[in-house]
Amino acid sequence: MPNLNIKIPITEIIIPYEGLNFKYLEEKIMEALKETGKRVLEASIKAVDDMEETKRSSIMKNKGIGRKYLETAFGTIRYSRRRYQESGAKGGRYLADEKLGIEKGKESSPVRELLENELSVMCGSYRKASGFLGKYFTYGKSHESIRQGVLREGAAMRGHQEAELENIRVEACKGEVVSDKSVPEVAYVEVDGTGIKIQKSRRGKKIRNRRREVKLGILYSGHERRYAGGTGKQKKLKEKHVYASLENADRFMEKFSLICEKVMNISRARIKLFGGDGAAWIKEGRSSYFHDSVYELCKFHLQRAIKQAFGYSGELGRKLRWYLKLDNIDGGIKFIDRIINMTGAKNRERKERLKELRGYIESNREGINAIERLKKNLSPKDRELVGTMGAIESNIYSAVTQRMKKKRMSWSETGAESMLQLICRMMNEGGLDTWYGKGRQEKIEITEKDYRQLVANTVWPDRSDGYPVSAKLPALNGPCQDRAWVEVLRNMKDGDAVSSGEEDNLEPKAAIN
Repeated sequence: MPNLNIKIPITEIIIPYEGLNFKYLEEKIMEALKETGKRVLEASIKAVDDMEETKRSSIMKNKGIGRKYLETAFGTIRYSRRRYQESGAKGGRYLADEKLGIEKGKESSPVRELLENELSVMCGSYRKASGFLGKYFTYGKSHESIRQGVLREGAAMRGHQEAELENIRVEACKGEVVSDKSVPEVAYVEVDGTGIKIQKSRRGKKIRNRRREVKLGILYSGHERRYAGGTGKQKKLKEKHVYASLENADRFMEKFSLICEKVMNISRARIKLFGGDGAAWIKEGRSSYFHDSVYELCKFHLQRAIKQAFGYSGELGRKLRWYLKLDNIDGGIKFIDRIINMTGAKNRERKERLKELRGYIESNREGINAIERLKKNLSPKDRELVGTMGAIESNIYSAVTQRMKKKRMSWSETGAESMLQLICRMMNEGGLDTWYGKGRQEKIEITEKDYRQLVANTVWPDRSDGYPVSAKLPALNGPCQDRAWVEVLRNMKDGDAVSSGEEDNLEPKAAIN
């Protein structure tokens, strides 16, 4: 393969000696390096254009020179390249731009866009990112231009993600393996939500805000040492993947389950653990999309609920924690009932908090000490594989709170979704380098032929051995598993008939919904 040989004369730097200090010297040298970098880029593009000229086919005609401005990491460059036109085709082509991956109409290079997008997250605001560029890179860009760049990149990321997830859904329905990555023994999933301010309307200079919940999920395969060397015992999440959006609960959980399948083949993992704070949408989403997982109630939220209810008495809170630690949930509920009965009528607010705590524990009894109960039924070897959960709160802070919940900060829905896309890709493996290096140019297409294959005989193939197709019943492990109609389903699964006497005790059909 040929190489690019670029020769650039050494730039002469003239620096006054009077009042010289190291800061001034360093700044002058940086300016010279950037000027040299711009000249090298321009010469490199010209060399690529010359090489493409020698390789062009005979059906392409040279239609002259086209000039273009491009913002780069060294500053704005102006370069020229040949414009070609194929016989019988409309419009022109720039082979040098195609070779280098410079998209038509783009005004910024990939490195420049990557830098601006990362600064828009790390600096905490678009204005600070603009100031950082002007101070340390000798070229400025308005905060609004940086914001518009984030919106464009976020839209491209969402479009790519939607096509990718649709492709995963089609492959899964066809029975194909979605990912070629190794399957972990234990897969951990945690989900939570937090509110941000969304701009609703503008009236003059006044902005009326409303709140929307950002839903965030993390997936990981365990814990590993944070540092390879040293004696430190700090741990970090292994193979962590983050996803966040403003979508409704069902749509979010559906997409997150597809992402978990793509990233970690979660359906084939032997043990699946699901953590949540007890919110109804989280438990319903687990029943629908992670139904064969073990639900663990987030200990942070449980301890916070106890502290809010028993803030006036640490001793009562410790007593309740002792009941729960011993997995005596009924004893803990009876203890709360006794405190409620002993609380006077004047302390109405305290009574309400205690009743809320009782309902919280009652509705989440399945998730309290769930991992400890699971370990009792595992072999000693498998017990060592199962670790702890509770990383969702720190990830909520890193992904949402730190950047999107500052004082006097509000978002448009499009701006919030774009920023969430950017933050999640930065937090995931490979960061934005993966997006700019591969994902941005990747085209995912689902043809009509793919959908035609999704017929009954492919989704539910005939069994040549004569056995019926097996299917899972999420209701057997869901939040309604104590209902009579679920008991009927369980009996049907086990092959037991329902007696006429039991039929009279069934709940009405409306209860199923």
